[in-house]
Amino acid sequence: MRIAIFTDTYYPDINGVVSSIGILRNELMKHGHQVLIITTIPPLGVHIEDDPFIIRMNGISLKSIYGYRMAGIYNNKIFKKIKEFNPNIIHTQTEYGVGLFGRLCGYKLNIPTVYTFHTNLYDYTYYVTKGIEPFDSIAKKIVKKLMKTYTTHTTSLIVPSAKTASMMKSIGIKKEINIVPTGLELERFKIYNKEHTNQIKEEYGLTNHFNLISLGRLAEEKSLDLIINAMPEIIQRNPNIRLFIIGDGPAKNTLMQLTHDLKMDDYIRFAGCQSADVIPDFYYSGDLFVSASLTETQGLTFIEAMASSLPVLARYDSNLDPVIVEGGNGHFFYTQEEYIKKVIELSHKDLTPYKEYAAKHAQQFDSHTFYKGVMHVYNSSIDHFENCFVVSSIKPHEKLVSVEFVSGKRKIALECTIEDVETFHLAIQTRVNQEVIDILKEKQNIRHLYFKAVKLLSYHDYCFHDLKKRLETYGDYNEIEIMKCMALLTDRHLIDDRKYVRSHIDATLKKGKGLKRALIDLKNKDIPEHLIEEEIEKFDESEEIEYAFNIVDQLYSNNRKLSPQGLIQKIKRTLYNKGYSENTILSVMNSYDFEFSHERTLSLLKQECEKTYKRYQNKYHDQELKMRISRFLKQKGYDYEDILIVMDEIWSELND
Repeated sequence: MRIAIFTDTYYPDINGVVSSIGILRNELMKHGHQVLIITTIPPLGVHIEDDPFIIRMNGISLKSIYGYRMAGIYNNKIFKKIKEFNPNIIHTQTEYGVGLFGRLCGYKLNIPTVYTFHTNLYDYTYYVTKGIEPFDSIAKKIVKKLMKTYTTHTTSLIVPSAKTASMMKSIGIKKEINIVPTGLELERFKIYNKEHTNQIKEEYGLTNHFNLISLGRLAEEKSLDLIINAMPEIIQRNPNIRLFIIGDGPAKNTLMQLTHDLKMDDYIRFAGCQSADVIPDFYYSGDLFVSASLTETQGLTFIEAMASSLPVLARYDSNLDPVIVEGGNGHFFYTQEEYIKKVIELSHKDLTPYKEYAAKHAQQFDSHTFYKGVMHVYNSSIDHFENCFVVSSIKPHEKLVSVEFVSGKRKIALECTIEDVETFHLAIQTRVNQEVIDILKEKQNIRHLYFKAVKLLSYHDYCFHDLKKRLETYGDYNEIEIMKCMALLTDRHLIDDRKYVRSHIDATLKKGKGLKRALIDLKNKDIPEHLIEEEIEKFDESEEIEYAFNIVDQLYSNNRKLSPQGLIQKIKRTLYNKGYSENTILSVMNSYDFEFSHERTLSLLKQECEKTYKRYQNKYHDQELKMRISRFLKQKGYDYEDILIVMDEIWSELND
């Protein structure tokens, strides 16, 4: 694979970013990959070796702000060289000039871009604003927006720790984040030049002293002032202790002045910037590595120190949890007082167990593991890039936005909301994967379903079950989309089974039907039984009885043919069939004032008897005829004595 790495800082600079890039380059080349580094030209007077695979751009020193140099965002001559190299992938390591140039090259060459986030830019706004409000808050908002923009327009994102990943998610970065801790070439820290180490100790007055080592860029956010301010009390309690500071940066003069003001020049020594090949010798000149920084994304210098058998004393930061084992390879502190106490305590201890633990623990941060993690991201990025969709057009469409995506010969047009466009940073030539297409398509389908559901609800009242079944008949939507639509309707109270139950019970009663019928109907709609029972319990029994009374009253008033007993049986049967409970029927029948005139009953009985006689006279005769008529009338609910009276009367009339 051919990889082009873009960075604002590279050797001979000494910092964590440079170490990470150098280790990655060596591992990639060791495994047969070709690597091209694009970086800045160092300041005048700094020696660099010629390397055909390192391209350097003119840069402006940002010592007062960042300690690095920033190049322009485009150089056509260098772009041609990059094009000749024909990279498979671009890996940007910084956010500024060269990093932006890398993004542009990725776009022009139409290849994937991986971005490693090394530095929490929130911690660096101080260099611009000096912490003055509201300017610092405004600067942080700008940084947040820049970080979101920068990460959005890369194929893949790498961070060195879970804390950094969590921070990026907290500011709204939605891209998948790959956590790949930087590994180190640990072997080079196991061997050192003992003679050179002794020379270092001699040169800086460290021989026969307990030496605290601090190595890294000298900058405000590293909080070295805490370490220096602690020295007077430390020296007062143990005059044999020395602080050895290795590195350069924008805060160097300030820190040296602080040392002088504290009259600590004999106890604190500054070694300046050192070449990478002698760094192990400097580590071995110390007894304890110290740091008060809270801005480490991973703590590479901590791991280097451990690989050099140095225990570590560091201010607590969750990023360092995987690196420092409390009481094993070092200790954490929270305040300057704790720091002083620990330094004095450790200066009187045999540190051999700490040193052995540190060297052993450092092995897990091996550079080969780092290489495998980055290669996984490279391969997945290329696969994603080749199978992704490109935004070819964006057009406003009513209250939505019509976005067209192209992948080879495939074209997909989707309706998106303005929020979707902003969330997924959709713009012409933006690349998205199949997952984003699926999300946008699902959101579109849910919107379509929602509008169809609202239209249905405007014509008719539905319970959850019935509306879901109706939406399923449309056929173009899957179960998940339908259920999400139903959830949306429920959240907006457009579907409310409890309200539906109340409404259905009211409608059932108004139709002259009982609660029992309503209960059966509702259970057939898969509405939870507990919900139905809760709503039915809220109805006053007298309300159902009132509706039942109306039915009884109507049947009683309209009766023209039935006997009293027959009418009562019909009323009971009607109430039962309409879904009224036995208790309700009994209550109504017992309380209703039935008035049956005996004369009217006899008149109805006579009419019924005459009709029955005409129906049976040709089929039965004499006593059998009388018996058949009597049995039929009795079944109709007439009194037996009344039947005999009426039959005698009819027979007398017939005989006359």
